Amino acid sequence: MGSRRIPSVDGLRAISIGLVLFGHLAGTSNFFPRSTFAPLGDFGNLGVRVFFVISGFLITFLMLDEIEATGTVSLKLFYLRRTLRIFPASYAYILFVLIASMLGLATLSPGDLFHGLTYTMNYDKHASWLVGHLWSLSVEEQFYLLWPVVIALFGIRHATLIASSALWIAPLCRLAIQIFLPASRYAIRWWFPTIMDPIATGCLLAISRNRLEPASLYLCVLRSRWFALIPVPRFWQT
Repeated sequence: MGSRRIPSVDGLRAISIGLVLFGHLAGTSNFFPRSTFAPLGDFGNLGVRVFFVISGFLITFLMLDEIEATGTVSLKLFYLRRTLRIFPASYAYILFVLIASMLGLATLSPGDLFHGLTYTMNYDKHASWLVGHLWSLSVEEQFYLLWPVVIALFGIRHATLIASSALWIAPLCRLAIQIFLPASRYAIRWWFPTIMDPIATGCLLAISRNRLEPASLYLCVLRSRWFALIPVPRFWQT
């Protein structure tokens, strides 16, 4: 399978990383206080959501390329590539934090190692600061585990329906937790069923890319000076 780079996606990735870094820097020593930008919303949250869209788009884009070239998706090769790309760095970091903890230089919560090693950190309510940021990587890994199987087993047509369903299932999950599980409202930002819609959006954009690019209305929207305002509602998402 060939690998085609999309410069604009690389640019969006840089912007999303910048938003996350800015969100984490806000309120730290010698930086702007968090209250300065509070009225504008959560920059870090927006950055993560943009990254999820990018991830859904790129993974689907690569699998569509493979299907076009070979007629199928090799799950074995897909998982091998993801493992070699993510596991070494992730587990090296966890090992470093574990050693620091054993030396008394860091403090870990009881479930940190289990959730970190199994990529379920987004379900660890009491994750320590040192590994809590791995929650977004856990969401990515859960997506990598599920989406290729959906495409391989059901094909693009049914996978499109499943991804489309995620666009309304995720908001319903958030609403249900908000109303019926108030003690678990923290999960709205972290659990896969509640935040899978940005990833699904990226998947659908990749699937629809060839049909959207020639469409005059789509091109008109992209070229509009108001296009930059599309992400604005994400600033106020809690």
